[in-house]
Amino acid sequence: MTGVFVLCLKQLESLREQAEQNFHLLPAIIFGLFYPLILGILFALPSLWERIKLKQAKGFKVNKFLGVGLPAMYILSSPYLYYGMRLNLPFTRLFSNYSTEAGMLFSFLLGYLAIDCISSKGKD
Repeated sequence: MTGVFVLCLKQLESLREQAEQNFHLLPAIIFGLFYPLILGILFALPSLWERIKLKQAKGFKVNKFLGVGLPAMYILSSPYLYYGMRLNLPFTRLFSNYSTEAGMLFSFLLGYLAIDCISSKGKD
């Protein structure tokens, strides 16, 4: 897992250097926001596997996903909305210009939360 993380960081740095040279920002933005999403999913898979073994993975916690996952998804997609689609929605400029590390954090959180919300409906 650590090797994948380091390899992805090197790839991200390479994409950022290319973006500085030829002014194509979208590949670096998309890779920088979606590889933590995949890492978050990978971190949550062992707990999902345990819930599947105990037969507790029968529902989806919609309230938890809407309360935390939906804002995280908005923050995650704000650089793409601002630079890629040229939409000026509330806070997209703020999230895309000033919080690249926060976007990576929310991307990891969204990946982890998408898998963590799969459990029995009555259990919190």
